[in-house]
Amino acid sequence: MLIDGIKVRGITSNFRRVRKDYVFVAIREENRDGNNFIDLAIQKGAIIIYTERDIHKKNCIIKKVGNTKKILAELCNEFYDYPSDKFFVVGVTGTSGKIRTANLIHHIVNNYGVKSGMIGNLNIKIGEKKYPIKPATLATEDIYFYLNKMAEEDIKIVVIEVSSYRLKHEKVHGIKFDVAIYTNIKEDYPNFHETIDSYVKSKKKLFDNLRTGKIALVNYDDKYALDMLKDSDSILVITYGLGSKSTVNASSIDIGFITSFNYCLQRGITTLSGIGIEPFEHPIVSNLLRNHDIYNALSAITACLLLDVPIGGIVSAIR
Repeated sequence: MLIDGIKVRGITSNFRRVRKDYVFVAIREENRDGNNFIDLAIQKGAIIIYTERDIHKKNCIIKKVGNTKKILAELCNEFYDYPSDKFFVVGVTGTSGKIRTANLIHHIVNNYGVKSGMIGNLNIKIGEKKYPIKPATLATEDIYFYLNKMAEEDIKIVVIEVSSYRLKHEKVHGIKFDVAIYTNIKEDYPNFHETIDSYVKSKKKLFDNLRTGKIALVNYDDKYALDMLKDSDSILVITYGLGSKSTVNASSIDIGFITSFNYCLQRGITTLSGIGIEPFEHPIVSNLLRNHDIYNALSAITACLLLDVPIGGIVSAIR
């Protein structure tokens, strides 16, 4: 990758990772200010520094920008040749349910024979391989590194747990999501959000950044559902819930050792590849699901339908 005609060999916001001919992006976060490590980064071989401050250094190019967090994502995206262009990407956000929903989607798609990847808060999955990570430590450059690794391994579908932390700190900035799933918002939000309004605003960024014609899959029973969709007229909206007004709902719910319900698609939808699916109802029987999983199952099943997994393949995966 060339920046101003200079070949760069890597990009990082962690001065410990800097090597010769690297770009160092100085990011300020709650407990760390990357600007304090600029001199160390230069000593380790950084040739270009991005910062939001007025800084002048010898033997190094300094670029002042308005938002280093966004710049880091944009640089990584270009460095890895825009990996999210090479597969379908599903993002899942919400206070609870996002881990379960993301894992269900990954499991169903893999079980159907389509090689998929997942970027979670606890691990990375590429097909059947799993890479453990520490919560909240995955840097923007790590996310893009794994997206590129997935592209190199010919992954077709990627599911990403999109936490409010990742959204607030622009860690998924630049990723082209095809489907964005909203589970719910609860009052016990993370303490790095000062107010519930700040928390909701962070979650909404996932839907604000959806491109025209892409799909928002939203829990219509949650009181913040409509907040996610404000000023989002250019995207397609599919709602799910237990009420009759949702595009997708569940009926005949029976919770026990084995959970069963009828999955009801109440109006036609079109898959990401352009195939139409007419309204239908289909029984679901599973020993993987619990009471609170009905919502997660509705969103995961719908997402997999949008990804061209037929209902028969979905049923066999979660039975």
